[in-house]
This record gives sequence, structure tokens and C-alpha cells, in this order.
Amino acid sequence: MGTPLNFLVFCWSIGVRLSLDGDSIRYAAKDSIISDELLSVLRLHKPELVYLLGAIEDGTTTREQIYQAYELEQTRRTA
Repeated sequence: MGTPLNFLVFCWSIGVRLSLDGDSIRYAAKDSIISDELLSVLRLHKPELVYLLGAIEDGTTTREQIYQAYELEQTRRTA
């Protein structure tokens, strides 16, 4: 799942909704989607995810811009 950006887009793609509650990250998804590995990666990337989710919530960025950054990151990896 690589970078925090990759992880965020991955979560969205499998139907995991992430949101902020203060400095905590809340998630909503079907129980079968949430695994120990997914929670472990969420904890690993928590500071960056708090930043990204906060930027979406306060209007500094949009989901579309997150997707664009993800696509750019993927393009750079394959170049």
C-alpha cells in the first residue's frame, strides 16, 4: 500500500470511508473489509492521513486533487 497517498486512495477504492474526529481517524466500512493489516497501515500513516483528511475537510484540497496527485505519483513510479 506504499505511501499514505496510496493508502488513502486504496481505502476509498475498497469502500472504506475515513474521517477525522479531532486528531483521531474514524472509519466506516463493511466488517469484512477491515483487517488487522489495514488497521496497522492506518496507524503507520496516521499523521499524514490526518493532514490529508484535514485538508479535504477544510477545503484546502479536494478528493479530485488527491486522485490527481495519486496518478502523478503512479506515473513517476513507472517512468
